[in-house]
Amino acid sequence: MKKYISVRIVSAEPMKDQRPTGKYDKGADGMRIIYEDGIEKWCPIGPFAKTYHKLDTFNDKGMSFEFALVLLKEGRKIKRPNWGKDYCELDGNRVKYQRHTGGLNFESYEGFGIKDILANDWQVVE
Repeated sequence: MKKYISVRIVSAEPMKDQRPTGKYDKGADGMRIIYEDGIEKWCPIGPFAKTYHKLDTFNDKGMSFEFALVLLKEGRKIKRPNWGKDYCELDGNRVKYQRHTGGLNFESYEGFGIKDILANDWQVVE
């Protein structure tokens, strides 16, 4: 069987288990997870802590480039805080930058600079 890794942005909050599930008793500590498509699930606190990482725990400004790159590959738009309204997205196998300068919008294709790669302030464009 092949191995897979999944990266998603979810909303979550603490919640006690409402019914016995597998080896967990009713009332066990866990997290209520809401996926982007609206599906809700309960997850025990131990597996949740190993699988999910709060976006704001990376630092108070954003996330590392490595994590942002995974999200970019999933089709999300990402940016650095000093970019203003500019952002980048994946277009096939190239990174497309959406720039907004002097009231004009234009696209460009280029690579990431070393400062961007080493930065820990990447953000997801909602």
